[in-house]
Amino acid sequence: MSDVMRHAITRHCRKYKYSAEYTQYWIANPFCLICGNYSAAPHHKKSRGAGGGDTSDNLMALCSTHHLEVHNLGKISFMKKYDLDKE
Repeated sequence: MSDVMRHAITRHCRKYKYSAEYTQYWIANPFCLICGNYSAAPHHKKSRGAGGGDTSDNLMALCSTHHLEVHNLGKISFMKKYDLDKE
């Protein structure tokens, strides 16, 4: 990953007050796990409002298209569609 991209992620996470763990996950996982494009802000499998945290097992690196799709389809349908049931 380029220094420019790393800086952009860090700046975004600082601005929106994401945790260091979330920031580290995004830097370590900069590509969408579905299509390989650059990841938008990682998706929380269990939302923070529902008690989900910023741990790597609760985050998914998704591009903006797939991030929107998981919200539109719902987590269960999205996971089945892309055979992510095991995660």
